[in-house]
Amino acid sequence: MSSSSSAPIPMGLSRFRSKEESETNLEYILDTISGFPLPLKRHLDHIHDITGITEERRKQLRAKENNFLDNARASVREFPWVEGTTTSELMGVVGQEEELDAIRAEHSDVIALATERFQTSERACQDVDEQVARIDSMLRSFESRLRDEGVFSQMGAQPGDQVAIQLEPGNAEWVLGKVTGFNPETSIYKIQDEDVDSGSKNYTLPHSQVMQLGLTSQFNKGDNVMAVYPETTSFYSATVVTMRKVASGSMVYVLFQDDKDEMGVTHEKPIAANLVLKF
Repeated sequence: MSSSSSAPIPMGLSRFRSKEESETNLEYILDTISGFPLPLKRHLDHIHDITGITEERRKQLRAKENNFLDNARASVREFPWVEGTTTSELMGVVGQEEELDAIRAEHSDVIALATERFQTSERACQDVDEQVARIDSMLRSFESRLRDEGVFSQMGAQPGDQVAIQLEPGNAEWVLGKVTGFNPETSIYKIQDEDVDSGSKNYTLPHSQVMQLGLTSQFNKGDNVMAVYPETTSFYSATVVTMRKVASGSMVYVLFQDDKDEMGVTHEKPIAANLVLKF
């Protein structure tokens, strides 16, 4: 037998399902953060567009500047130098005043585009800050509502519930335990090992090392699961074959990994549904 390498913590909250019920609706909050608000999207699209335009104009400006300088150098090299030549005289040699004016205008346009991009980025940042503040407010309101309705105190396995526990963080081994206490504020469990041969040891474990059982009512053929191997209190990886209703409840028939008999055949085994975890 080989134990499962990992498994997620099954969690869920199915309350507050309509937007009309309240603006603190969890699904409404998720819808709110799942996409960009329209003003922010417009800002981001504009930044993208203006960035492309600015880069293209900058390349064109650089090409014009280089061309102007090349022509100016050529003109200066051909100039018959005379001692006392003034700057204005040199400028006259270089000439191309219209081209220089065009370069200056192009330079001003590029600066204006860069400034516009910066200002749009600032507005986008303000939109993000406002959206984050709005979501924070909604989440605080939602949390307050949950606390008022006692949902936090009801979350988590309750004393007497059987659970799967991971004795060491990151360890692949999960075993069966029973909750003897739970602190909803810290999400810390007190667990008793269900293995009587171990002396029913007691453990104090965080929520991340405890998985509630019985949260899944339906298993389908081919589902990958962890299930308690018969006559043990250890969970092992298995694949669902079928699920059947019996007088005592639901049974899930599974094929455990690495469970071949001496003939090399893996036989399906019936496991109580409350001792099976889907992952």
